[in-house]
Formats: sequence, C-alpha cells, structure tokens
Amino acid sequence: MTRERDRAQRAAAQAQRQLERSDMAAAKAAKQEFERLHLAAREAEVEALNSQLAQRLSEIDNVLLATLSVDDYVDLEGLRKRASHPPLVSAHANPIPPSAPMIAPPEPTFIPPDQPKGLGAFLGGRKKYEEALTASRQAFQAEHDAWSSYVRELPMRQLEQLEAHAAAEAERLHRFEADQAAYRQECEAREQQIQSENAALDALIQGLALGHQEAVEEYLGIVLGNSVYPGRTRGRVRLHVRCRHPRTGYLAVASTSG
Repeated sequence: MTRERDRAQRAAAQAQRQLERSDMAAAKAAKQEFERLHLAAREAEVEALNSQLAQRLSEIDNVLLATLSVDDYVDLEGLRKRASHPPLVSAHANPIPPSAPMIAPPEPTFIPPDQPKGLGAFLGGRKKYEEALTASRQAFQAEHDAWSSYVRELPMRQLEQLEAHAAAEAERLHRFEADQAAYRQECEAREQQIQSENAALDALIQGLALGHQEAVEEYLGIVLGNSVYPGRTRGRVRLHVRCRHPRTGYLAVASTSG
C-alpha cells in the first residue's frame, strides 16, 4: 500500500511539473508574439510619420525654391515697436464753471399813490388817499425790511456759494487725478509689453549673430512668413525639427505653421 501511494504521488508530481513547463512555454510564446506585434506596430507608425516628414520636407523645399527669385531679406530692426498711447479721456478734465455771483437787488424806493384831483378831493377822495398812502407805506416798509435782511445775509450766502463751488471743484480734481493714475497704469502696461517684445527681438538678433539654431529657425520663419508663394498668404512661420529612430523611439518631424 505504501509503495503504491508513493508511486502515485511521484506520478502526480511529475504530471504537475510537466503542466508547469507547458504553461511557461505557452506564456513565453505569447509574450514573444506580443513583443513582435508591438514592434511591428511601432515600425509601421514610424514609417507613416517618416512618410509625412518626407512630404513636409518636400513642401518646404518647394517653398524655398519659390522664394529664390525674390529678395526675402528681413531687416529685424524694422520689427522694433514703439508704444502708441491714446489720449486721456476723462469726464472730469474740465474745471467746473462758478455759478453767477449773488448780488444785492436795488434798494426799494417809496412811490406814494397819486393824490386826488378835482371834485374827487372834496368827495371823500382825501380820506381814501390817506388810507392808500398808509397802506403803501406799510407795504414799502415790509419790502424794505426784506431787502435789508437779504443784504445783511448776502455776504454769508456769497461765502457759502464760493465754498460749495470749491468743494465741487476739489471733488472733480480728485476724480480727475484718479483717471490720470489709471491712464498712467495703462500706458505703463503698454510700455512694458512693447519692452518685452523688443527684448525678445534683441535676443533674436543676438542669437542670430551667434548662429543659435532656435534663432536661425525663427528668422527663417519670419522670412518665409513675409514671402509670397503659391498656396500661402503672408504671415509668420515656425519651423520645428526633431528625430526619432525606429528602434530607439526617436521620431524625425519637421513642420511649418502660419
């Protein structure tokens, strides 16, 4: 019984080892097939990209040939910019005109009523005249008192008028100064933008003088952008060149863009 059991166990272990070897071989074969298919796909991708590269290079060659008959030299100094500032527009720029000065009206004068004449003076006219005269004097006194009060208050009213105008003018100046400050900030922002662009131009000129590749490519892009050739309007062109080997994964790409 023991021998049969040991024999059965050895047979089972051998069968297990054979099964494991079979699984390992299948896995290895599957892995090799995956790597082969992946490499084939990558090579096909590189071939397609290189085909596109060849087409783009051919287009660039055609562009260069089309511009050989034209002097495409670009004076980079001519690309230097200067800031242009619009005039300051403010609703608070003009002074507030003062109001018409307050002046005293003419002093009232007493004008008595006409005296009765003829028979009217004897038929109660004198009494009526005296009554009218009294009423006129009372009205005149009230008018003169009002005038006197106005004249006494006039200097204070004139001062208040001047102070109100001064306060309004001070507020206008405050608002105008705020508009001027905002305008100066806008001008400074435009100046900084122009300085940044001119600094980039200086870097391009210096890099071109030193033969830096990026500067040369950018200058060629400017030249091509200013050239007139079939199928393209004027504009800036960017050139890019990279390389990728089919085995190492580095791709060669050239492109132009307006």
